[in-house]
Amino acid sequence: MKGRIPISPTLRTISDTKNLKQQDNTVKKRLIVMSLLAVLIAVCTSLIAKFLVLLISVITNVSFFGHFSASNTSPSLNTLGVWVIVIPVVGGLIVGLMAYYGSAAIRGHGIPEAMEKILTNKSKIKPTITYLKPISSAIAIGTGAVMTAATIAGAAADLSAYPAPFVTNGQFNGLIVVGEK
Repeated sequence: MKGRIPISPTLRTISDTKNLKQQDNTVKKRLIVMSLLAVLIAVCTSLIAKFLVLLISVITNVSFFGHFSASNTSPSLNTLGVWVIVIPVVGGLIVGLMAYYGSAAIRGHGIPEAMEKILTNKSKIKPTITYLKPISSAIAIGTGAVMTAATIAGAAADLSAYPAPFVTNGQFNGLIVVGEK
């Protein structure tokens, strides 16, 4: 039947039906394997995410309260007074040293920089980045170094320099969200 126009698309020879059944079984097996791999990756990713949240909590508790605990505590409850300003600075210095001596690839927000590394390095990422980036992110978030940079940048910005849709009569019309939840 090869090379000819079939009378009906549903008409097949017996040999074509056997090949089709073998292909169906192969497709089903591959589908099951791919589905199991997807579930395994999802479970591993969720465990890693939970570990990262716990690491952020530990760093927050060590930095602001001086005790080793994984409990979720707000840094606003600290009793450091004015000295609380030093903690984000120290966190930023630690992350800066990690970037300088460890890998410059940990700089930035994460996804755009990771995509850049994947595109420019032919999908090859150094193994050190796989643990340096999450640890540096946990230190930056846990010590408040991330919010320090955003606050300083926001305070130093000149509102008249913003694009027109965000500024009306010299006033910023937008929403800036900073906080725990």
